[in-house]
Amino acid sequence: DKGEKHGIYVGQNVIGVNGLVGQIIDTAFLSSKVILITDPSHSIPAIVNRTGVNILVSGHINEGILIVPYAEMSVDIVNGDIISTSGLAGRFKGKIPIGVVTKKTSNRDKKFSEIEIKPFEKIGQMSELILIWDYKPKVETNE
Repeated sequence: DKGEKHGIYVGQNVIGVNGLVGQIIDTAFLSSKVILITDPSHSIPAIVNRTGVNILVSGHINEGILIVPYAEMSVDIVNGDIISTSGLAGRFKGKIPIGVVTKKTSNRDKKFSEIEIKPFEKIGQMSELILIWDYKPKVETNE
């Protein structure tokens, strides 16, 4: 029930009390649409807080989890690592908590690790969201 009339803009970061929820992808006068971090078509430039390693976190068809697709087998990520936004690519403000690593499996046949992350927020079960106002992301255009 909030939109352009209230100053909401495309690209605005959306969080909950515990971490990242998504990003505004469309606005109308009195409404807005959010793409959730768990959406399989959504990716987030992120960082492993313990090591500073940059990774790309994606939504997954299995709701409620995030994945790191095609991570090198040697990547220094372990269960319990906290993952946050990196600020790279200018889409998300840096250091917003995303979730915690719950599974890392090395797949030698495919030469990469399969990594699962449990988001800090219960995505899709929230009645209220918080918008970040002090950060304007770079918005890609198709021109």
